[in-house]
Amino acid sequence: MALPGFNVNKVPTVQTKVIEEIVDYLNKQAGTKYKYTAKNTVKYITARLKEGYTIEDFKYVIDVKVAEWGGTNMEMYIRPQTLFSNKMENYVNQPMPRSNRASYQVENDYKHNTTNRRI
Repeated sequence: MALPGFNVNKVPTVQTKVIEEIVDYLNKQAGTKYKYTAKNTVKYITARLKEGYTIEDFKYVIDVKVAEWGGTNMEMYIRPQTLFSNKMENYVNQPMPRSNRASYQVENDYKHNTTNRRI
């Protein structure tokens, strides 16, 4: 017997899989436990996907903000509603913090087009 409101026959959509991948990456990088099914999380990510942002853009924003805010009083803002709000354009165009540039560049050049970034 299924739980009320839980449809066992529902097949995940491509968008659901993309949102799940983004949220899983955030949780891994930030040590958090956000759910990819949360209404606000879906709303913010879906809005940015409709604007044309890619999975790599989301991952870059997560990496930049974890590098910048991790271990500081801003760490509490490493969350979907902050990272993927209408400020995402600013975040995706922000350079990687100096201390993380070299290692990030080597690891991720093939994943994220950095040609338009100030590095």
